[in-house]
Amino acid sequence: MKESNPDIQAREAWSTESSRLKSAISAQLSGPLPDADQLPEWVDEVKQLISKLEHLVVQYSHVIPKYDSESSTQDVQKFKQALETVQNQVAPKKKFAFKTKVTKTTKTASADDSLVVPASTPLTPESFPGVFDVSDEVLVRQAAQDEQEKIRLANVEHVIVRCSKSLVAICHPMGALRIQSIRDCVIAVGPVAGAIYVMDCVNCQLMLSSHQVRIHDCIDCEFYLSAGSKPIIEHCTGLKFAPFRFQYPGLADHQKLVNHAPLENSWQEIQDFRWLRTTQSPNWSLLEESEWKTVVVNDSAEVSIQDSPQ
Repeated sequence: MKESNPDIQAREAWSTESSRLKSAISAQLSGPLPDADQLPEWVDEVKQLISKLEHLVVQYSHVIPKYDSESSTQDVQKFKQALETVQNQVAPKKKFAFKTKVTKTTKTASADDSLVVPASTPLTPESFPGVFDVSDEVLVRQAAQDEQEKIRLANVEHVIVRCSKSLVAICHPMGALRIQSIRDCVIAVGPVAGAIYVMDCVNCQLMLSSHQVRIHDCIDCEFYLSAGSKPIIEHCTGLKFAPFRFQYPGLADHQKLVNHAPLENSWQEIQDFRWLRTTQSPNWSLLEESEWKTVVVNDSAEVSIQDSPQ
């Protein structure tokens, strides 16, 4: 059967763009190594190129030969391994101090926070309650003991944006939550009555509890979820999933306040909107139980990250 013009054009587009991306990635990985202080920005750039190549394979899988698809998938894995090797050469990857207890004075959520606002509103402290521009910090945030304050917080949209190399623990309910532009962080939050939207996160661990979780443009992150519906991912790569493992005083009461049912958890029923085949998406996997972590905040607002019991 003679190929249609659209198929030929699509195959030519694939050949041109895949060659360009592979050349760009190879040039980055084989060129002069960045200095340690320039490494995070360089790694982000290379990861974005690898992610684009990975998405391109999926996008054109219906028109390119099986060999090309499998070969390019192997190239993606080789690029990821090469990138990790370079990272370790320049600055050996430092894991979060999971066995080290760290503390910080608790901050109480403001009493004059705005209620849920339109999605087009800029993510600024003037428009939203939340956490902004935190770097190299450990932050524990709790609600006041007043019951009306807890109810009010459960109807307020919060944001966590532009954070790096930090541990953020939010120990109160929320109405909705947006998490955006996060690098090398541990984020653990109390139950959210509505939806959680996660965007542009790299190399993070996130512990989230919500009726709906949507994840976009994230790379190499671990998600510990309590989800009332199937979590959705799009334009993501290297994600791993496990059940929700955040503990703090009052969590059970907060779950009741927002009508969460912890036993009804769809944490492993991931829907990848960029992978339409019946086979397993290459963009996510389940985290081995031996690798699970638990974030614990005690009565004194001390926070620790503990290994899973063996």
